[in-house]
Amino acid sequence: MSSEKCSHRRRRSLLDRTNLEEQLDYSLSSYELDAFYKELHQQSYSKLDDFLETVNVAETGELSIAPSLFGFLLRNRHDYATMTTSLSSVHLSSSRRSAVLQIQLSDGYYIDTVITTPEM
Repeated sequence: MSSEKCSHRRRRSLLDRTNLEEQLDYSLSSYELDAFYKELHQQSYSKLDDFLETVNVAETGELSIAPSLFGFLLRNRHDYATMTTSLSSVHLSSSRRSAVLQIQLSDGYYIDTVITTPEM
C-alpha cells in the first residue's frame, strides 16, 4: 500500500450533508437540500464549477437550487468538491484476471487496491 502524498488543498465533500449544513450560516429546508442533491445526482456529480455553471443557466432562466446555497457554493467553490477521491491509475495483470487500482484520497494520499476475478 502506498502512502505517497501529493500537495493539493483538501476539499470537503458536498456529499456529506451534515457537514454542509453545519458550514452554512443559515438553514435550508429539507426540500431545498433534497433538490440540491437531486440536481447533483442528475448531473452525475460533475465538477463543482461545471455544476454551478449548469444550475445558473437552467432552461427556466432561474437557479435550479436555492439561491442562498448557490451563493455559498460559488463563494466557497475551492473548499468543496462533488467527488473527493479519484482513480489515479489502473494496472492490469498479464492474465487480465486482476488489476491494481491506485486511488487518490481527499487528503492527498494514495491507496492501492487489488481487484481479482474468480477462476472459472
